[in-house]
Amino acid sequence: MKILIKVIYIIILFILFSCDEEGRKINLDETFVLQYGETKMLDGQDHFSITFIDLLEDSRCPANAICVWQGQARVKIEINENFEVFTKELINGAMKENQSKKINIGHYTIELLKVIPYPEKAENQTDKSDYSIQLVITSN
Repeated sequence: MKILIKVIYIIILFILFSCDEEGRKINLDETFVLQYGETKMLDGQDHFSITFIDLLEDSRCPANAICVWQGQARVKIEINENFEVFTKELINGAMKENQSKKINIGHYTIELLKVIPYPEKAENQTDKSDYSIQLVITSN
């Protein structure tokens, strides 16, 4: 009986871990969402992963406000390609000189599409852990 319970336990763990791994895979040319602190891997490329490591700024104009400048959201991502780690900054919104919403790493272009959530009110502060980013990775 103990052996049967252990076998069932191992099967359940295997299923749970395989489901988790599937949820962490992303495809080229498809938009995907990364939660704050989350890492995902490019399907078929075991040596390419991307992590949302920090929200550096969110000065975007709230939805219910009138602003002179639309503001920007700046995020920091970490890309691990072939065991080489790159830390890059991407911008969503108004960009200044030397800022971009796209970066090239190896044979890939990574583009920031959205920073979620969009600020609703100026006085609301959203915790970093509640942020996510929408990205797309394309081949060069």
